Amino acid sequence: LENAIGSEVPLNTTAIGLGMQTAANEHDARGIADNMCSFVLLSDGYENVSPYWADVQAQVADNGCAIHTIALGPQANELLMQQIASAVPGGSFDYADVAGDVPISVSSPNAPTADMLGWENNLSRIYDNKAIQIAGRQRLQTAQSFGRDDLPFESYKFYVDKTASDLVIAVAWQFPTKGEQQFKLIGPDGNAVTPDYQRFSDSNRNEVLKVFKPAEGMWELQVSELFQEYFVSVSSLTNYELYLFVGTPLGDLTQGAKVPLLGTFVGDGKPVLGATMTATVRSPNGMLSTVMLVDDGNHGDGEPDDGIYGGEYTATAASQDPAPDPKQIVEGEEPNQLGSYLVNLVATRGELYREAQGSFAIETGADDNDNRLPDAWEREYGVNDPNGDDDRDKLNNYCELQLGTDPRNPDTDGGGESDGSEAPKCQPIRDPLNPSDDAVGPILSVSVRPEILDQIRVIILNWGNPLRGKLQFVNVYRRTNGDDWTMVGQ
Repeated sequence: LENAIGSEVPLNTTAIGLGMQTAANEHDARGIADNMCSFVLLSDGYENVSPYWADVQAQVADNGCAIHTIALGPQANELLMQQIASAVPGGSFDYADVAGDVPISVSSPNAPTADMLGWENNLSRIYDNKAIQIAGRQRLQTAQSFGRDDLPFESYKFYVDKTASDLVIAVAWQFPTKGEQQFKLIGPDGNAVTPDYQRFSDSNRNEVLKVFKPAEGMWELQVSELFQEYFVSVSSLTNYELYLFVGTPLGDLTQGAKVPLLGTFVGDGKPVLGATMTATVRSPNGMLSTVMLVDDGNHGDGEPDDGIYGGEYTATAASQDPAPDPKQIVEGEEPNQLGSYLVNLVATRGELYREAQGSFAIETGADDNDNRLPDAWEREYGVNDPNGDDDRDKLNNYCELQLGTDPRNPDTDGGGESDGSEAPKCQPIRDPLNPSDDAVGPILSVSVRPEILDQIRVIILNWGNPLRGKLQFVNVYRRTNGDDWTMVGQ
């Protein structure tokens, strides 16, 4: 198969519709009716060969196979790939970088210490994610590392729950070895476990270990003699399941939109309650943000304590021009670029740990008055001056669009520190969408007392020290009869 792929001659054509039509015809001719089916579509360009996806969508979607798409690099038609993934229930969209390093987790918002994975290994990680989704498996852990000759081995620990029917560990790297790498499994009792199945790649670039009916408890993988970047993926068939859902619907997200992020967490037919669920989002400009997902019924997550955890991501301005009509693409012309956002979701409760990943693409919104603020965003927040600072947090409205902050609220995340303090001159030094990293606040006590001084009615405000940090200023707001808050003093 590798030789056949290598002998293909590039024709500079992208036949997405034709390829999907061929796949559907193949399934119709040879598919087994009782089996679940999925298509995986990888594309690095704009379709320029008929039939186009729009021409064959009804035929392809009719067979009910979920479609999992991967947009490979910024020249891919990310919006189209996202739309194709949403054409049939059960599909997924992922964006894959084609250069540099990709963050796969982050220890704190906007931190430079994110676990970074080279783009080639990250592409393998995306393929692994697709395979896990299609097989109905759950990710117990992913990790990245470089082998070190000053340590006897690198160690990775992960918890296997009592419902797991198997355990699969995949390790992948880029450069062929001579087979010197070593992998050792340690079971919960501290003894070495011989895998029931072990597969080596012919090119010595990956290895898979499988254990049937693994014991419940904390397992360990020890990796040695692998002196290059590699990543580890641990998955299982288990009743404790985490699923990530992005956007509503996936195919209609425009610049400045609030993107819902939902995670469902169930175990043995019941909601998993009291979990900590965190989504890390990387925007096209490289900014990392953390969104906490909660199950309280107030974050688009349905009812409280139903196992559905919700949150919102709002920093969705980092996209560029909309996709051109594919029939207008000129051969060899570089397409306009769009922005895709990478989402990594982690859920924990006690020793339980689950991961999920996905992506979403943003389309540039209409801007009828050409003021750089999308019309939908202006309507949402009631502002139309890009240079205005309605909430007086020292950030203009255009900057608030870029950061995803609320132009009517000086402290969008409610952590106690103003947006302008967390992102001075629109350059984030902390995450204005995450209250946990605020350097100031919240204020521990506030008292309000009406008085008459010299026959003038006044309101006297007193406040105590903040929980952390030192106050530089306090904004005072007032509203009457349910109107919006108006700032009356600083």
